[in-house]
Amino acid sequence: MRITSIDIETTGIKSETSQVLQIGAVVFETTSETFTPLGTYNKVIFHKEIHGNPFAIQMNAEIIKKIALIGESYYDNVKKYYDLIASVGKPEYDKNLATRLHNDIKEKETIGMPPEMIAEDFYQFLITHEAYYIDETSQKRHFNVTGKNFWGFDNNFLVKLPNWKLFFHRRSFDPVNLYYNPNDIVLPSLTECKKRCIEMLHNEESEELRNIFTSSEVTHDALDDAMDVAKLVWYKVRPRS
Repeated sequence: MRITSIDIETTGIKSETSQVLQIGAVVFETTSETFTPLGTYNKVIFHKEIHGNPFAIQMNAEIIKKIALIGESYYDNVKKYYDLIASVGKPEYDKNLATRLHNDIKEKETIGMPPEMIAEDFYQFLITHEAYYIDETSQKRHFNVTGKNFWGFDNNFLVKLPNWKLFFHRRSFDPVNLYYNPNDIVLPSLTECKKRCIEMLHNEESEELRNIFTSSEVTHDALDDAMDVAKLVWYKVRPRS
């Protein structure tokens, strides 16, 4: 089964008043005998204004710095580029400057995009890495998804992004379900899931398996967290000889 692990970073926990700052994703196969990501996605979202919860904003300060530094120059260059394109055929048109601005815009889009563009960009990533399957009943493209509380948190934010049109399968893997212990009085966090996985890995004969995780630390970076979840799920459902 091909699954996409998705994680986001936001400016708060309420999708009605907070924003998505970063989307991270990892496409992987559960039937693979080794954990080998088929593709990764990592983009920040260039908001013109940031609003949300002070704690969450402070926790994501590094992402917001990227938005401030890269996003501002992105918007400036887009305006300059289209102003310049409007002068094609006129004496003031500078083809070399237009090329430089276009290349700079495309380079910045490898790091992030405006909210209006991110949904289509992410959709194309999933298509490129064949993350979908065709539902035989509806003939719609669906994506198998995993994440830490994807349906309870991430999806609530993602569906509010402009032009969002992805169909995820209504059922999903959650590492909490896979690493839950009967004596738990609260569901395990991602950190605890990693700790439990690391304990299991000590018993593996394969050095490659033992080195899936080197630390139980959770960085709260969208791509890092998506990668952690992908590894946790793959390890539990992988083929066993």
